[in-house]
Amino acid sequence: MPAEAGVAQMYAQTKDMRAFVAYAKQHPESGALAYALKSLQKCRVSKEILIRDKANLQFDQKFPSEHFSARQRSFDYLQYLCQGFSADELSDEAVKSLREEAIQKADPFVKVSTLATGISTLKDPQGAALAKNQIMQAIFAYKDPLLVSDYGINASNDKTSTGSNFFLNGKSYPVFSDEGIIIHAAWRLAACEMGGDCSATNEDVITACIAFARCHTSLAALIKEDLMNAGDKNGLWYERAVSYARQIIDAIHRGDLQAFRPKQ
Repeated sequence: MPAEAGVAQMYAQTKDMRAFVAYAKQHPESGALAYALKSLQKCRVSKEILIRDKANLQFDQKFPSEHFSARQRSFDYLQYLCQGFSADELSDEAVKSLREEAIQKADPFVKVSTLATGISTLKDPQGAALAKNQIMQAIFAYKDPLLVSDYGINASNDKTSTGSNFFLNGKSYPVFSDEGIIIHAAWRLAACEMGGDCSATNEDVITACIAFARCHTSLAALIKEDLMNAGDKNGLWYERAVSYARQIIDAIHRGDLQAFRPKQ
């Protein structure tokens, strides 16, 4: 496991997100400030959208009653995790200030975020191609689950004026197709295998549980349900997603940029 994975592990295991952010501010060289920004976003969602300053989760009749206890557990977890933050510490200004600090301290993962934000394939195809290559090179160098989950999928997408395709090992998969859906799931699974928090405390799992009563013990289980809802009737889509995830991970470990580019 690379040294930087320690930050991912701390992010996944912390019981006090405010204390984690304080630690991250002291370690920008490891990409920790990117995780600090992710921490603020996770707690902003919990306080502003899900919890809404209530002491307990409110029962919602539109969801089956048997899901309430699972939703309550997720609710309690978020409250405990984020209780140290004041409203000011989760404000737009606080997030902006932390991002500026991360840029000033040259946090390598925030640099990737800045590259990704500036990509405009249609307006500047050459600049976009260069930025995507730089993002993939960062993924190869750090092998960090945050980079894989948040930026890998778009860095492997050509997004041309005639359509968008994901590339993997010499094959192209239209984004808006069944196989494109599977490839997207594969990148999320790959991040799990590379050390990401994909347990019941993953932010996507938490949000799906509290907001939609889709409660699962892992991100993999949530992804499997997502694929079923998209058309996977017998589990074969999920099996392909697992297979593609292994190919993605292998290519990352090889540092194989061409694996994510059109076949030459």
